[in-house]
Amino acid sequence: MKYSNLQKVVTIFLIALSLSACGNTEKNTLAVLANPPLTIEQYITDNNIQNAIKTKEGMYIQIEKEGSTEKPTVSNDVTIHYRGYLLDHTVFDQTDGDARTFPLSALIAGWKIGIPYIGKGGKCKLIIPPHIGYGSRATGDIPANSILVFDIELEDFK
Repeated sequence: MKYSNLQKVVTIFLIALSLSACGNTEKNTLAVLANPPLTIEQYITDNNIQNAIKTKEGMYIQIEKEGSTEKPTVSNDVTIHYRGYLLDHTVFDQTDGDARTFPLSALIAGWKIGIPYIGKGGKCKLIIPPHIGYGSRATGDIPANSILVFDIELEDFK
C-alpha cells in the first residue's frame, strides 16, 4: 500500500501525540518525527523482496525454495536453521551451525502460519507483524510491537 504525503504526516503526528501523552520527552517525540517507523510494505520495497505472499493475518512469506511436497502441520516438531532480525537488520536470535528442533505448536503464531508453506529442505523469509509475533511485550532483545523478519530453512519435521 502506498501512503500519500498527507497520510504520512498524519501518521507521524498521531505517533508524536501518542508519545507525548504517555509522558515521553520532547527529545523522544522529535526522534520519532525524524525517523518514522518502517512499515512492512516499505521494508519489502527497500529490500527488493520479490513474490512475497501476503496472508490474511498481514504477514508476508517469501518462498525461496519450496522443499518437499509434504508440508508440516502445527502438530509437528520442526527442525530448522533460522536467523531472526528486526527491520533495521539487527539480529536478535539465530542458530549457529546446528539446527534446532521445536514443537511448532509452541511457537509464535507467525511461525505456525508461515512454516507450513515449505517442505523438508525448503527455505523462506517470514515478515511478521507484531500481533502474530510478540505483540506489545518486549522479549529479550526484541522491543515491544516489533515487526520481525525470519530467514528459515526447514531441515526436517516429525
